[in-house]
Amino acid sequence: MSVLTQKARYSERQFTTFRILLGVYLIIHFLALVPYAAELFSDSGILSDLTLNPFSASWPNPLFCWRSPAAASSLIIIAALAAVKLSCGWHRKLSAVILIFIWSCLFTANPFIANPSLGYIGLLLALTLCIPAGEKITPSAKSSWYMPAMVPWVAWAMMAIGYSFSGWLKLSSPSWLSGDALAQVLENPLARPNTLRSLLLSLPAEILKLATWLTLAAEILFLPLCLSKKSRPWIWLTMTLMHIGIVFVIDFADLSCGMLLLHLFTFQTSWLPARKPVGDARHILFIDGECLFCQGSGKFLTKLDRQAVLHFAPLQGETASQLLNDEQRQLVDANNHASGAAILIENAQLNGDDTSARTWSGHLAVLRSLYLVGSLPSLVWLLHYLPASWLSAVYRAIARQRYRFGRNQACSLDRSASDRYLP
Repeated sequence: MSVLTQKARYSERQFTTFRILLGVYLIIHFLALVPYAAELFSDSGILSDLTLNPFSASWPNPLFCWRSPAAASSLIIIAALAAVKLSCGWHRKLSAVILIFIWSCLFTANPFIANPSLGYIGLLLALTLCIPAGEKITPSAKSSWYMPAMVPWVAWAMMAIGYSFSGWLKLSSPSWLSGDALAQVLENPLARPNTLRSLLLSLPAEILKLATWLTLAAEILFLPLCLSKKSRPWIWLTMTLMHIGIVFVIDFADLSCGMLLLHLFTFQTSWLPARKPVGDARHILFIDGECLFCQGSGKFLTKLDRQAVLHFAPLQGETASQLLNDEQRQLVDANNHASGAAILIENAQLNGDDTSARTWSGHLAVLRSLYLVGSLPSLVWLLHYLPASWLSAVYRAIARQRYRFGRNQACSLDRSASDRYLP
């Protein structure tokens, strides 16, 4: 079997999300470059003399032949249009080829634009050429789509080598060895004048030095740590959080956003497994059986729930009467109409009591349901750290409008659609 036909355990939804975000990133990147095209890439810019460019005789770059500001702007606009096509999934591979070529042309026309993420974006575009077409949200979506097994591992290998090599290079930098690098970054003119920067600068110098050395250690040890299944997600998370921090602190998001795309591509959904019920218990989400919007949300959750860990039941049904307490049953009035609160019972026992059962209601029921299904949707659970009043306000606003999408006259969930719908 060819290495390109061996299938990786890689979510189609994850690749589609990555492709869209990569396209959006490139669109923003190229549109931001257009006003500076003349200065950076034309004969009236900082490299007007081709003899000073080491790539002028080694790369077939149209900017070496047509050096007007209009030509430079036109090439960047073409790249932005190709990025739109990539994001939409239209002729993805052709768009990637165009983007790789223009990406290399811009770098060879002006090597001063180089940053560490430049090569990784080129790598990601090249890897998309090895991935079969037909993923979700494309004009030619195919049920047979798969991710070749070698593609994520090539990305992992290059990322690991790059991080560790970067760390070893920093060992020759006095500011990294002395622990002053982070403080210097925070005092740099590119640092954003925000609360986070002020908070970091207010920390004792010893803390900033320790953070500098820990960052250096994480880079150096990235390669050996990613070889272990146990340490791989933690070193991945460490560097991901570092780049998120850089985005908030440094007014040069282009670098870290490119690296975050690489981290998204190398994310492994197995790190976020579905949380299956204990024993013969069930995770049951009770929703308004008369609400078509609620039923549609249940069907959407069913599609996300690849491991079938969730069951669904109407608040007006028999299962609700059996499992909900008196206070929760008051959500259904005498006319059998439910209020807007969804209820999730985690590890519910249909035959007897179980002290391991946990109950969530309202916005927490929705967020916890997504957490239980695992994979990328489970990250939504992080929203529960936001102020509860904010989340409740959003939830109540949606609940008040839910019947605008339609309403059944009798409580109903389509049990024929799935054996996970309870009466």
